Amino acid sequence: MSPPYGRIVQLLMLSGQRLNEVALMGWDELNEDLSTWTIPGDRTKNGAPHLVPISAPVAAILRTCPRVSGDPLVLPGNRLGRPFSAWSKSKLALA
Repeated sequence: MSPPYGRIVQLLMLSGQRLNEVALMGWDELNEDLSTWTIPGDRTKNGAPHLVPISAPVAAILRTCPRVSGDPLVLPGNRLGRPFSAWSKSKLALA
């Protein structure tokens, strides 16, 4: 699976978080040593901020994500500042 979809699938499995929470993950939500991720309340189901402990495998994946200048997203789509959006096409590639 090609990035960012492959990374998204891996992070979904390893973190247990929801698709849009992972797809919209911002660099500013991760602490400096990649030990925690704070999902803001506007992206959680209950509307409250959620502190997610980051495991070593998740941190290893995050370290492979390039920081794109001017893009706040960890897993950006094809356009600056836009989240990944090719869900249907990428799911077909899994089969």
